[in-house]
Formats: sequence, C-alpha cells, structure tokens
Amino acid sequence: MNPNRSVVLIPCPFQGHINPMFQLADLLHKKGFPIIIVHTTFNAPDLTTYPNFRFERISENLTERETSTEDLMVLVHTLNTKCTPHFRDRLMKISEEGTPIGCIVADAIMHTTQSIADELGLRRFVLRTSCAACFAVFAAFPSLRHQGLLPIKESKLDDPVSDFPPLRVRDLPGFAKSDSTALYDFVSLVMASIRSSSGVIWNTFQELEPTWITRVRDEFKVRVFPIGPLHKQSPNVVSNSLLAVDRRCMSWLDQQKPKSVVYVSFGSLACMDPKQLVETAWGIANSGKPFLWVLRPGSVVGSGRAEVPEGFEEATRGRGLVVEWAPQREVLAHAAMKRVLE
Repeated sequence: MNPNRSVVLIPCPFQGHINPMFQLADLLHKKGFPIIIVHTTFNAPDLTTYPNFRFERISENLTERETSTEDLMVLVHTLNTKCTPHFRDRLMKISEEGTPIGCIVADAIMHTTQSIADELGLRRFVLRTSCAACFAVFAAFPSLRHQGLLPIKESKLDDPVSDFPPLRVRDLPGFAKSDSTALYDFVSLVMASIRSSSGVIWNTFQELEPTWITRVRDEFKVRVFPIGPLHKQSPNVVSNSLLAVDRRCMSWLDQQKPKSVVYVSFGSLACMDPKQLVETAWGIANSGKPFLWVLRPGSVVGSGRAEVPEGFEEATRGRGLVVEWAPQREVLAHAAMKRVLE
C-alpha cells in the first residue's frame, strides 16, 4: 500500500478493543502511514496522548439505556446501527477534502463498516483482538447449535465438544447460554463481513496458535496477518482506561512476595449474577492465597457499585485487596503476580 495514503482505523469503543487498535496504529505510523482514527463519542479515547494521529469524532447519540453492558447484544447492535451513517459521512468528508485513503482497519465487532467500504470502493481489513481459537469457536456457532450443544444446558456441561478438543461444553462462551436470535444473527453478520474483507489482522502469532490460524485461513479464504502480541511491539503506547484506575494496588503489590498473588478480573464488559458473585468471592477466600480482585461498578447484574458478600472481608482480612479498576498491564507485569506458564 502506498505510504502516502492514510490508514483510517475504526475501533470498537470497549476497553479491550481500543488499546490493541491504538497499538496497531502506532505500528503503522512507524512504517510511515498517516493515521486517522474515527471514533465514537461513547467511551471516547484520550486524544491528548496521541499527538501523531488525526482524530475524527462522530456523535452517535446513544441513550444511557443503550450503553448498558448488561445486554451486550443490544449494545453492539445499537453501535453498528447508529454509527454506520456517521462513519460513511465522515469517510466521504475525508476523501472530499483531498486526503487519500489507502484502506480502512475496523474492529471485527463493527461489522457494518464492510458495507461502507464496499460503497466507497475502499479496502477494509479487520482487527481481531482475541485469539484465533476463540474466533474459530464463534465461527462454529451454527454447527454447535445444530449439534444441540448451544444454547448451553446445565445437563451437558461436561459433554465434549468434538470439533474443538479438549474443550467441554462448560468451556464455551458463557453468554452462549442464551438462545437469543440476536446473538446468532450478530455472529453471522460478523463472520460474513470478515469473509468479504481484504484480510484479518490478528493480535496473536503463528507459533502460539498454528492449528487455529491455519484453520481460519482455510475456512474463510481470506488473508490472515498474525502480527501480535501488539502490546509488545508498541510498548510505549499509553493505554486508554475507560474507568478510573485505583493505583493503591501497585503499592500493595510491592509489599507482597514474588509470584504469590492471584489476580481476579472479569474485564470491562462481563457481568455476573449475584449468585456467581458469591461463588467467586468464596472461591477466592477459600484459596488461602493473597489476591487482587477487580470488582468494577456494574459488574453484577442489577446493581451499581458491586459489594462483596457478608463475611468476605473478615475471612480475608490482611490477605487481599479489592479495587474497582486496576492498571492491568502493570499488574500482570509485576513480580508479585503468580505465573501460570513459566
């Protein structure tokens, strides 16, 4: 691609999606490409930390209910529906002002960007921020549903998933317990847009997932670029945090023994019900290990600020720390963290 042409990146406005997109933008910028970020007002990134990028902000006018993370299918559908005309108008404006666009790189969740690219005669590449194995499972949803493994049933939790050894049904994505038509429609739309794309950029690497990368390449007949891990290639890119970071956890970790702390976090989107909160809490308590638990506001369905169950603080006093949000990259790199793989 001509380095004089700009690359337009369209991130999905979720915590684990924005940062890999900016790391990719940094890599492309180092190769000499002008970078334009088209982003939503919802969960807008901090623009002051990226002086080398041009930013184009759209106003999608989401309501408070539409931005709730308790029903992710509603949220991602609304983002695609409400953002599409704004993305189209902004890309047309960029072109009309004389800025040549080499291609679009869009998060896979923003699947309607493929129709925009087709309409404007632009190439669209997809960024997948999770592993290839996870993607392969999503792609197999229609088959798994036909086999009776989806939606997930309690009585089949220990059944093997023959297409994905050694997975069991309990290992499939938790939200697949729902038989919502919206879920399967969304997955189908994402997969169709990927098949029509110019290629998939992956935040993984060949040596880590050779079987799954080959499987995706063969099944989808698209070019695959496993160039991750992006955070290692762009270590100086400042991470966007959509929630206020509680940095007490870093000084607390400094006081712990090396490789002693268990880190518990369900990310910025996943929600649990009150029963699951209680089970998680007592699993942590009964482990007997020092722990850092990220329990963000809104992570428990039907609640605002999540509260640990009665008796938990007494049972774990002096052994752990509960915070609403943590600087995850710093936490995972800390010497006090336990390592699953050495």
